[in-house]
Amino acid sequence: MILRESPTSAQGYKWTSDWDSIYSKIWHERADQQYEYDCEHGIGAFQRKEKEELQKAHKFFADFEKKYMGD
Repeated sequence: MILRESPTSAQGYKWTSDWDSIYSKIWHERADQQYEYDCEHGIGAFQRKEKEELQKAHKFFADFEKKYMGD
């Protein structure tokens, strides 16, 4: 959260989110992780690992839904 001037508050300031800087930080961290992982395991390995993790999560929830929600 960043303190910014705001004409709507009595003190002239209010807490607001700076989403651009938050998203930028997240993407820079992800790019660093991807670079380090790809350097060690080969180009594209990070994306393949992410895809595999997403497929496992999808399978888990699909199986859970079948088992507990009925079909």
